[in-house]
Amino acid sequence: MFIEKSNGAKKEAAATPIEKASQKSDETSAKASKPVENKKEEIENMKKQMDQKFKKILQENIPAFALQLNEIAEQIDNEEKPLEKEFIQKLIDKVRPLYVDAKRDHLHFWSKVRILKNDKHIKEDVTTTEVLDAVEDQISANYNCFNIELEKIHTYYNDRAELERNLQRAQGNKALDEFDQKTVDVLRINLEEARDFVIVLLTLAEEKMEILLTTSEEKKATKNEHMSMYT
Repeated sequence: MFIEKSNGAKKEAAATPIEKASQKSDETSAKASKPVENKKEEIENMKKQMDQKFKKILQENIPAFALQLNEIAEQIDNEEKPLEKEFIQKLIDKVRPLYVDAKRDHLHFWSKVRILKNDKHIKEDVTTTEVLDAVEDQISANYNCFNIELEKIHTYYNDRAELERNLQRAQGNKALDEFDQKTVDVLRINLEEARDFVIVLLTLAEEKMEILLTTSEEKKATKNEHMSMYT
């Protein structure tokens, strides 16, 4: 705001309280906008990373997991001395990290499916929703299977040691051999079951692979295109 001086020159008048408040607000907003923009950029980058990670999980990690399970099951079948302590130890060392990684990947897969199921456009598509429901159920079944197997693996040595303590020396070797045989047999059966579960999951996912692998950027572009049709 300006005021006219007697000689015709203009002098800036003192800002009113409202103008001062407005100026302060504008300065504060300008400063705050940068952190907000940075946060938005960080979130967008995070979404891109999550999309890339999920694509790798679905197209690489989970199929490779099924192949690894099958390979280990075949190793058990072809092993001449499956009850050797070293062989059982190698089996456990191979299988444990596979199940741990598979649980992590399945959790990520489950999160992706839940996000898709909450999309209002997908909710309107009955066929897609039914497939996603089936995928989600299979993910849960697989996850529970992996949990059970990990629990068995974790307790193997304690259970064997307890059995050994409770047995008389005369019957010790036979009973322990039977315990080890049962452990290896059950492990092989469960490896094959887990492999089949994973194949079922991949088969279900194949039906809606395009939707599952749609990135956040592609989804946003589709949404903008859809909105532009009505503007």
